[in-house]
Amino acid sequence: MKVMLLHNEIKTFRVPLFQALSLKYNIDFYCLRKNHSTVDSVSNVHYGRYFRIPKMQDLEIPMGLWKHLKEKNPDVIISTDLGYAITYIGFAFAKMYNKKFVLWNEQWCDIEHPRRKITKPLEKYICKKSDIILAFGEKHGQYAVNLGADPEKIVNVPNAVPDIEPTPLTDMDIPWLYDSSLFKIVCPARLVKFKGHITVLDAITKIIQTHSNIRVIFAGSGPELKTLNELVCLRNLSQYVYITNKTYNSKERDTLFTYSDLIILASLKSRGVEAWGLVINEAAMFGKKIIVSDATGTANELVLDKITGRIFKSGNSDSLAECISSAYEKTLIWNNYSLSIKQRVHDKYSMDLLIKQFKQTLDRLM
Repeated sequence: MKVMLLHNEIKTFRVPLFQALSLKYNIDFYCLRKNHSTVDSVSNVHYGRYFRIPKMQDLEIPMGLWKHLKEKNPDVIISTDLGYAITYIGFAFAKMYNKKFVLWNEQWCDIEHPRRKITKPLEKYICKKSDIILAFGEKHGQYAVNLGADPEKIVNVPNAVPDIEPTPLTDMDIPWLYDSSLFKIVCPARLVKFKGHITVLDAITKIIQTHSNIRVIFAGSGPELKTLNELVCLRNLSQYVYITNKTYNSKERDTLFTYSDLIILASLKSRGVEAWGLVINEAAMFGKKIIVSDATGTANELVLDKITGRIFKSGNSDSLAECISSAYEKTLIWNNYSLSIKQRVHDKYSMDLLIKQFKQTLDRLM
C-alpha cells in the first residue's frame, strides 16, 4: 500500500509521527514549505511550489500537486486541513481515481471568513465522502459530524507533542523570572491580536491593586508589539508586565515554564480560532497551573475546567481576572489541577498514543 500525506509544513512537533510512519509504511510526504529545522529529519519529502491568493484567507494554491499525485499514484491520500487547497486537490484526485482519502481535521468550529463561506459546500462534501477522518480532538470530530461526516468514520486522535526533558537556563535576561517571592504569569504566544494579550492586560489592571506581587511575561514577538507597549505605558503597568519580543528556543521555553507559576493562553474568537494550542501540552508536561480561553481547541479536551485548570470566556477580562485570582489564592486546589493535567497529558495526549492510533487507522485501510 502506497500512502501520500499532504501537509503545509513539517513542524518539529510532528517529526516523531512522520518518522514512525516512514519506518512502517511506503509513504511519501508532499509539503508546500520547507521548515529549515526539520528539512533533514524526514525522508521522502517533496516540496512543491505554490502561490498565495490574498484576501482569501491567504489561500495557498499548490502548483504541480495533481501531476505529482499521478506520478506517485498512491493508494491512500491523507491531507490536512479542511480549509486547505491541498486537501481540495487531494480529495478530488482520490475520488477521480478511486483512492482512499483520509481527512486530517484540526478544525472544531466555523471559520468566519468570506472565502470559507464559499468553500463550505465543498468542505461538507469532503467530510461526507472521506473514508476516514482523523479528528485531533473530540469537538473536532463532532464538528466534522455536524458537516455531514458519518460518526463511524471518525477516529479521535490526540493532538500531541514529543516528551520534554527540561534543560532550563539560569541566566535568562528577563525581569522577575528567578524571583521566587513573586507570582509569575507567562503568556507564551505570538504578539498578534487573536492571542488575547489585551484581555490579559485588562484582567491584570483589575487585580494588581489587591495582588501587587503578580508579574506578567508576554513571551513572544509579533506585529502587536507597539500597541501592547503603548498600553502597558498608558496603564502604568511597566513594573508588572514585561514583553520579551523574542521567539524562544527549547531551552529558553524550558526556563520560562520551569520558573513560572501560571501559564495563560487567552486566544480570542475572531474570524478564526485557536485550533488547539500545543504550547499548553508542553506546559502540562511541566505540571504548571494553566488557564485557557474557550476559544482554544484544548479547552474541554486537555484542559478541563476546575479539574486540570480553568477555562474562561474568550475576551472576558472579568472572567479571566477571577481565574487568575483563584490561581493566586487557592494554592492547594491549583496544585491538584497541576498534578491532574500532568497525568492527563501523559495518559491521553502522548506522542506514542498518537503514533499508535495513526498506525491502527492506516492498517484498517490495508
